[in-house]
Amino acid sequence: QGYTIQDRKDLKEVTAAMVAGGRAERIRRGEDVVWRVFPGDMVGVQEKCVAAAAMSPRKYVVGLGCRRGTAPESLRHFVEKQLKEAGISKEQVFKICSIELKSEELAVQNLAMKWNRPFVVFSAEQLNRLEGVFSASLFVQKTTGTDNVCERSAIAGCGPGGGELLLPKNAENGMTLALAERNLCADYQSWGSVPVIRNR
Repeated sequence: QGYTIQDRKDLKEVTAAMVAGGRAERIRRGEDVVWRVFPGDMVGVQEKCVAAAAMSPRKYVVGLGCRRGTAPESLRHFVEKQLKEAGISKEQVFKICSIELKSEELAVQNLAMKWNRPFVVFSAEQLNRLEGVFSASLFVQKTTGTDNVCERSAIAGCGPGGGELLLPKNAENGMTLALAERNLCADYQSWGSVPVIRNR
C-alpha cells in the first residue's frame, strides 16, 4: 500500500513473534503505520508488546521526461542528484511516471527496475485533463501532445487522493524531472481501523 519498512531488523522480530503464536495489530502513529505483536496467551489482561515494526509512507512521485535513447546511467545519475538536493531518498519514492510515448524508453524502465518501483505512463489526453499551473513548453506540446510531461505525470501519479508539486521541472541534457508529494488522506482512511490478526 505504498509504505516502506523503517528497520528490517524490527520486521524480523515481528515475524518471529507472530510465528511463535503472538497476536499482531496495526496502528497509525502520525504518517507512519506500526505493527505490534502481543503474546497470544494474554487475552483480557494488560498486555505488553513483545515486538514492533514501523512503516513510513512512500510519499513522492517522480515525473520524468527524456530525449529518445537517453543512456540509463545518465538518467539515473540525474534523478539521484535531484533527489539528493531535495533531501529525499529513493526509498521514499512511490512510483515513477511519464507519458505513454516513453513507455518503451530503456532508461526509464531501467531506473524503475533498479529501484523496484512501478513505472506508470499516462496518455497526453489524461495529462491535459489535469488542472493546475504547469511549466508550459510549445516544443513539448508539439512533440508530445501536452505542454509539460514531467510535472503533469508527477501529479497524475499521485492517484485519486491528489498531490502537490514539490519540485517543479528541472532540466539537464535533454532530461526533465519533477517531484510531487502525495496527499495521504486517502491512505489514512484505509488504515482507519485497528484490526487484530489472530493466528489460526
